[in-house]
Amino acid sequence: MSILPQHSEMSRRGFLDWMLRILTVILGVSVIGPAISYIWPSTRKGPVQHREEVGSEKDWAIWTGKVVSVGEKPVVVIRTKTEFRAFSAVCPHLGCLIVWNQGKRVFDCPCHGAIFDLDGKVIAGPPPRPLTVLSANVVNEKVFVSI
Repeated sequence: MSILPQHSEMSRRGFLDWMLRILTVILGVSVIGPAISYIWPSTRKGPVQHREEVGSEKDWAIWTGKVVSVGEKPVVVIRTKTEFRAFSAVCPHLGCLIVWNQGKRVFDCPCHGAIFDLDGKVIAGPPPRPLTVLSANVVNEKVFVSI
C-alpha cells in the first residue's frame, strides 16, 4: 500500500489524507520512541568508571594537596577555600608525576619544568594539553574522586 495516490493529480481529500498519515507517523514516533527508550535497560557505561573514597575532609587543610590512588591511577587532590579539585597526576608530556606547589598554588612537573594552573591549564613548559580534570565530591565529610 502506497502512501501517495497512484494517479498524477492529487485531490484536496487525497492531499489531506496523505498529510494525516504523515502526522500520525510523526506523532507515533515522538510518543513511542521515548517510551521505549525509558523502558529499555541501559547497557551503556556511564561517565563514571570508578569512584573511590580518598580520605576525610579533615585530612586536607586549605590549599594543601595529596597524591592518592584511584582505580590504580595516580590522582592529585587539592582543597581550595571553596571546594576539592582532582586531576590526573600524570603529566601529559611524558608521563611524569606532577606535584602540588602549595606556595605558588600551581602544579609542577619535575621532569621538564612544566607548570599547570589551578584549573590544570598549561602555564609553562612543553605539555601539549592540560591536565585531565576529574570529579571530586564531599559526601558526609568523606572526599570521593571519580574517574
